[in-house]
Amino acid sequence: MLLTNVKVVTIAASFKTEGTLNLRNVVRYYGGQYEPELFPAAMFSKDFIHFTCFHTGSVLMTGIKSNQQLLNTCIPILIELPLL
Repeated sequence: MLLTNVKVVTIAASFKTEGTLNLRNVVRYYGGQYEPELFPAAMFSKDFIHFTCFHTGSVLMTGIKSNQQLLNTCIPILIELPLL
């Protein structure tokens, strides 16, 4: 069987900052939610991309539809995160 109609629908990406993240500041700046009693990460969305940020500096991004979205939305946020 040949798979001829396969296409990429969404992209997931991960990133690790050099330091730790202050998750309360992330939520203050970007909105979203952080309830450490329920889940150890801050979560917010921007331009339909979902960001999950952990205290360790790991960031998971889901819902990316194109390389352009990665460059225009994700990269600027990733650059700002350690400064918060």
